[in-house]
Amino acid sequence: MNSFLLIDTTEHNKARVELWQDKMVGRVTKIVNRTLSERLIFIIESFLKQHKTKLTELSGIAVRVGEGSFTGIRTGAATGNALGYSLKIPVIALKIGEEVSQLKFPKIWSLRAQALPVYGKPPTITKTKK
Repeated sequence: MNSFLLIDTTEHNKARVELWQDKMVGRVTKIVNRTLSERLIFIIESFLKQHKTKLTELSGIAVRVGEGSFTGIRTGAATGNALGYSLKIPVIALKIGEEVSQLKFPKIWSLRAQALPVYGKPPTITKTKK
């Protein structure tokens, strides 16, 4: 059976992870505040353990990209791409309006190799100069 993981970190201070096997098997949403990059991999690991699924059993990873938290999108894409690379499985980006249930597995998975972040607006990391 094809299993894939959805990583959604577009909401400010939240991480959502879903497991799909023809349909959604489970979902977890965690409040992460400013610890997303430190906690995301542990959230994924704990979630998969709860659903008796190993990382090595995944067939692919989908990462939600688009409008939302700049740092969250970057962290989610980097984590998804790192997992995909290390597990040798495809990673795709889901943009705004694309739904997981619309994915044609496995055909669409062979089309893309990694998830590239799509930011809705420029980052506001520093104050703008006058």
